[in-house]
Amino acid sequence: MTRSARILVYCSLAVTTLGGIGYAYPELPYELGLDFWNEDELRHNIDQHHSTMERIQQQSRIVYNRIQIKERLTDQLLAGERTIFDVAEEFHQMNLMMPAYMTSIRATFPGKTDEEKMCWNVLGYAHMRAEQLRLPHDRLYLMQRQIEERFGSMPTH
Repeated sequence: MTRSARILVYCSLAVTTLGGIGYAYPELPYELGLDFWNEDELRHNIDQHHSTMERIQQQSRIVYNRIQIKERLTDQLLAGERTIFDVAEEFHQMNLMMPAYMTSIRATFPGKTDEEKMCWNVLGYAHMRAEQLRLPHDRLYLMQRQIEERFGSMPTH
């Protein structure tokens, strides 16, 4: 057999073998990323993933910005520069832009009104922030008394 005939036989065997494997395991090219015939679908999937990543990054920036604002407000509260009621109003205005947040706050914090629930929410933030900064809790007790004086003693849900 000539050399070119042998090459032809080997190539035929390889194509037949690959064809048989492809027939027996049709998902194999997809799993190996060799399904080049689906390039349009792959490009579409990549575009969707990029769009999803951009949306997630945008949401992350918004959440991070909210956290920074709330930390700044809470720090001002703990420093005595703001009242619990002022900070609660600021939190409330931010949360009104995110209806899911308000739904969660209404379900989580005690009180009859959003204003009262926001005060307890801010007090919770202030407590966490005081712990992070290792501050004494004197101001926290004072804030709790102020809330109780305005709305009555701490209610249960």
